[in-house]
Amino acid sequence: MKDGESTREEKSFCERRKDVGVYLKKISERLQAYADKKGYGYDVTYAQGKVLFFLHAHAGGECSMKEIETYFDVSHATVSGIISRLAEKGYVTCEKSKADSRAKTVRLTEKEYASFDEMKRRRADIETMLLKGFSDAEKETMQKNLERIYQNVREVTAEPTKDADKEVKANK
Repeated sequence: MKDGESTREEKSFCERRKDVGVYLKKISERLQAYADKKGYGYDVTYAQGKVLFFLHAHAGGECSMKEIETYFDVSHATVSGIISRLAEKGYVTCEKSKADSRAKTVRLTEKEYASFDEMKRRRADIETMLLKGFSDAEKETMQKNLERIYQNVREVTAEPTKDADKEVKANK
């Protein structure tokens, strides 16, 4: 084989482009770019929107920064940046915890509560777009398959988090 030539197997693989990981990455990147562009209808990025939805899932719309870090499996610096920008925009407040002065508590603001219905609608629109043309049975099968893929990845990459387990079970 000459330099620069690919084997038949390599070409076949590249031409097929049916690698699940590649598709998941492409979907994730395009979805994030679309959501960032649309901003859920507000000046909110995809990552910020995910945190806001997470906060709404908690009683009273508040939790610690550590809970956010654990749930999304991201660093303190990442969460700190997201929360800082959301606070600048007036969607959350962040204060030292009354129970533990080392911890910070993040709370949703009235501004965020007022905009949340529209954010939910836009999120539902994205979900509808993603599942366009799928039957209910296909949607259910896809959900189960995605959960299996997620579980497979979790088994080999990291310790499971309690919140992630709750979300997967809640979606079943």
